[in-house]
Amino acid sequence: MSEKYDLGAVGTRAEDEQVPTQNAREAYISLRNEGRRGKYCSYKTITFFVLLFILLLIICAAITWALTKKHYTSIDGSQEANNDGLLEENGTTISVPTIDPSLPWAGPQLPTSLKPSTYNLSLRIDLDEFVFYGSVDIVVTCETKTKHIIVHVLSLQLDKSVITIADVNNPTKFIGIDDTFEVKPNNYLVVVAKEELKKGNDYIVSFKNFEGELLPDLFGLYRSSYETSLGEKRYLAITQLEAVAGRKVFPCFDEPRYKSKFRIRIEYKTGFTALSNMPTVSTEILEEGWSRSVFDTTPRMSLYLVAVSVHDFGHVETNGPNNIKIRIWAPNEWLNQTEYAKKLAPQIYDYYGNYFDMQEIVPKADHIAIPDMGAEAMENWGLVTYEPSALLVDSKLSSSNDKYYVAQVMSHEIAHTWFGNIVTMEWWSDLWLNEAFATLGMYMCLDVLKPEWKVFDRQIMYEWRTLALVQDGDALHSSHALRIDFQSSNEINEYFDEIVYIKGSHVLRMLRSFIGEDTFQKGMQQYMKKYKFQNAAMYDLWTTLSESVNGELDISSIMDTWLTQMGYPVVYVNNISNSELSLSQERFLLNPAATDDAAKSPFGYRWDIPFTYKTSETGDVKQTTWLSQDGSEVSLSANVGESFWIVGNIGYDGYYLVNYYEDNWKNLADVLISNHYVRITRVKNEF
Repeated sequence: MSEKYDLGAVGTRAEDEQVPTQNAREAYISLRNEGRRGKYCSYKTITFFVLLFILLLIICAAITWALTKKHYTSIDGSQEANNDGLLEENGTTISVPTIDPSLPWAGPQLPTSLKPSTYNLSLRIDLDEFVFYGSVDIVVTCETKTKHIIVHVLSLQLDKSVITIADVNNPTKFIGIDDTFEVKPNNYLVVVAKEELKKGNDYIVSFKNFEGELLPDLFGLYRSSYETSLGEKRYLAITQLEAVAGRKVFPCFDEPRYKSKFRIRIEYKTGFTALSNMPTVSTEILEEGWSRSVFDTTPRMSLYLVAVSVHDFGHVETNGPNNIKIRIWAPNEWLNQTEYAKKLAPQIYDYYGNYFDMQEIVPKADHIAIPDMGAEAMENWGLVTYEPSALLVDSKLSSSNDKYYVAQVMSHEIAHTWFGNIVTMEWWSDLWLNEAFATLGMYMCLDVLKPEWKVFDRQIMYEWRTLALVQDGDALHSSHALRIDFQSSNEINEYFDEIVYIKGSHVLRMLRSFIGEDTFQKGMQQYMKKYKFQNAAMYDLWTTLSESVNGELDISSIMDTWLTQMGYPVVYVNNISNSELSLSQERFLLNPAATDDAAKSPFGYRWDIPFTYKTSETGDVKQTTWLSQDGSEVSLSANVGESFWIVGNIGYDGYYLVNYYEDNWKNLADVLISNHYVRITRVKNEF
């Protein structure tokens, strides 16, 4: 997904609400005067009945809590309890019973007792009433015997009376259900079977009747709209399920590790077009102005990639490599802006197919411009969504920068076809790797397709502001590590930020540089083939890349220093003598008066740094030496004469800064303002 970078706002707690009250004396006088006109009620009598009423309320509340405490006390899913088990609501703190940690629904991640393999999903999408209705059958394999079927559900109205469980081998004989209840803090629906599901058996869990609203909230299955040139407002429905909005559309196992196949059927008003991840198998006209489209079964994929759209758009079409059908969709009045994407898309698919030595699996690729999106684009497999400026180019009005932007976003999203869709992260902790590779990949792709753009030079020369902002933020104590051990999927949306996209891509670029571009590509090809249609963790990639360098480098150990601690280093180059330089490192902090608590970092804010450099003596050859995470200084032999210079971090491939002794800064400046400046900028790699 291409994210709209937003530092966001810091939330503040609302002031306690002031509840207006009536003066007790005034109330009494009012009652007394009322009594003079008719019936009279004494003050003592009023007090008695008020106290009796309060007592009855307390008793009722106690009975209700006692009857429901065996599961938990339901609270709204948008509220969060604090560390003391207290809930803040409108500025008021109330007690919330905690969930017994021994219960299978207590954890923020789904238990592993059941594993889904296939979803049969039917949706009826009503763009007149802005609602949708659905049913889903989920085929699950029982990995560990259990009575509990736990799925994600959020903001759906669900008919619990028609939930069924059946053995795949005997689908008409239903297993009884003891109880069904929600665990809203975790967005869980828990179905308790009367008998244990047996290990190794497959079961069908069916949710036959649920409905939800088509809100303009940009998540889940939501509504968008656009206006025609005549001012007519038209609506469409679209999905955005990453990271955790699949649960807003249908009951599901809404975690990336649960890859499944999806069979999708959509009903919609005749006159619209329905799209999903796979090609349409059939479309039929139903009664009362409705149509139904049935789509082919998807490959095994993570649920956040499921996509559905109902709209009245038009499209242009072309073919890509391996005869893949590529279509660019937009409102009909915008179709004249789709030609650039139509020409570019086949080239991008061809590049990545060759790079990974693996062609696209899905036989069609729809790319659609959505008027309202929370992100720039989303890599749904076979149905990629974009905000209009990220896909459309007006041949008369768009600038060369507009074309460059569209090329970047398309290259990023199509990269996810391989790195994200075919091979998917095991858990959200490796989100950084998913997005960082797609960001690096777009530069690698465009460097080949558009060499005249010199995209890697452009990344440093013209996009330095973005990188500088990222490094400024990463030089503060408020930054965060690239890899976060998320416990709950609800936390993930907070970390679609510049650290993940920009820092992540630069760290991968550094890795690609120090192991060599060909070795990096070879390792990526091996990784894709080994984990095709599977989930993989970050360390699986490091293992594969270590094999690609024949074990000469411990990739995992090196990369841990860059991923598990925030910040980045500055390398100091000092002149020890006429024949020796020294290299040392420390964490760079934007505030020079700030200090680090090294205990907060697993490596004490020290890194394994591939320090690349060239000197006035070595010519155009880039050399590499390593600074270790143990923080020890490194010596370089050099003939340090009056005009000697050294420059480090060649090509800005490394995610670190370099600071030199004073004479070196002066000598570098002298060369840069002379006719010999190319001696510093020209590089020949040596691997």
